[in-house]
Amino acid sequence: MRYFLEVLPFALMVTALFELFRHLWLKKRGRRRGTLSRELSLGLFACYLAGLFGLVCTPANTWSYLFYFLRHGQSGGELAPLFSGEFNLIPTIFKYISGEYTSDGWVWSMLLGNVVMYLPMGFLAMWVLPRATYLKAIALGFNISLVTELFQPIVGRSFDTDDLILNGIGVVVGAALYLLFRKLFPKKNLLKNESDG
Repeated sequence: MRYFLEVLPFALMVTALFELFRHLWLKKRGRRRGTLSRELSLGLFACYLAGLFGLVCTPANTWSYLFYFLRHGQSGGELAPLFSGEFNLIPTIFKYISGEYTSDGWVWSMLLGNVVMYLPMGFLAMWVLPRATYLKAIALGFNISLVTELFQPIVGRSFDTDDLILNGIGVVVGAALYLLFRKLFPKKNLLKNESDG
């Protein structure tokens, strides 16, 4: 929760810039903004993506470091050095079976956190993309997860097979929740895929 709150100002700033550039782009082309549903979905998706990339594509402790510096005027710790990341190609389940890991609180919070972090990806991709299908939303989410995992060793984090698997599960569940919501509430205009007006 702390990491989410730390990256929230950055995500909101990026969303505001996105909305400004979108407004100018549409105005230049003589096009009107979309429906409330369309604008809300685009804004949420932009905010989510900015927050996601802010969390996973910056060196570890970036936001804590920044906020400490802004508050106290001095460094509060060390940032991870660039190009110092690792590659974990063995899923945790195998390490758990071999006895290398135990099912302590950290492991469970890491596993659950990686599912929850990508759950909005599946839901919002189905909501935002006009011709999104279940499989296209899953493919988009998996590809974004793969790209961010490949990028993480550059910023001193690690490529982790677990993250790919768990992020994929989160996307699948999120897209399924979107389909379930549409089935339960078929007349709700809020979640209709509508293209720009």
